[in-house]
Amino acid sequence: MAFFLESTFVGLFFFGWDRLSKVQHMCVTWLVALGSNLSALWILVANGWMQNPIAADFNFETMRMEMVSFSELVLNPVAQVKFVHTVASGYVTGAMFILGISAYYMLKGRDFAFAKRSFAIAASFGMAAVLSVIVLGDESGYEMGDVQKTKLAAIEAEWETQPAPASFTLFGIPDQDKQENHLAIQIPYALGIIATRSVDTPVIGLKDLMVQHEERIRNGMKAYELLEQLRAGSTDQAVRDQFNSMKKDLVTACC
Repeated sequence: MAFFLESTFVGLFFFGWDRLSKVQHMCVTWLVALGSNLSALWILVANGWMQNPIAADFNFETMRMEMVSFSELVLNPVAQVKFVHTVASGYVTGAMFILGISAYYMLKGRDFAFAKRSFAIAASFGMAAVLSVIVLGDESGYEMGDVQKTKLAAIEAEWETQPAPASFTLFGIPDQDKQENHLAIQIPYALGIIATRSVDTPVIGLKDLMVQHEERIRNGMKAYELLEQLRAGSTDQAVRDQFNSMKKDLVTACC
């Protein structure tokens, strides 16, 4: 629906300038904006679910993840943070575009009063959008540290769990064979404060995370064996119950 709305009215927006009344063209403009934002919402809800797969349950009979709560899916914290951050970035781009055109018009003395009002509105809106990008960018990093600890450790090349608060590696050359960083330049305490918003919560390193995930991998392998039994036609309730208790780790073994 969002893509249909956006693609339909963007044509009217561009080619209806001399064919629609001012009110009609304004309505078309708002519908294009609404469609664009809805498109971003659904795209980032899907992406947020892939980053943090909540509100779904694996059904071995259909071999697919099935949604159990639409509201929980849409209100996924990762999805909401990504949506507002992405849309606010688009607003910043739009504000800069209007500021540039308005400044050009004022320099040329064309429609000066209109350009001045446009400049003031774009500057105010753009400033609010910039602040939103900063705040939601920080929130996006915090959410990653909360639900994707391995991803955070990999991005920051955190091989070892440092004493809290962890230092931020400004520059380094990761060595995957030796699992260490060469020529590392670090900012003390910065990563721990940014990623955990505290001075006493550690950022878990990759080596410790691999040890923690070993049990999940073993459970996932067992879950896969149970899945094969169920797919082969097993009706043993004990097998079904054991699979249901372990299926959350199934993807760990498959990957």
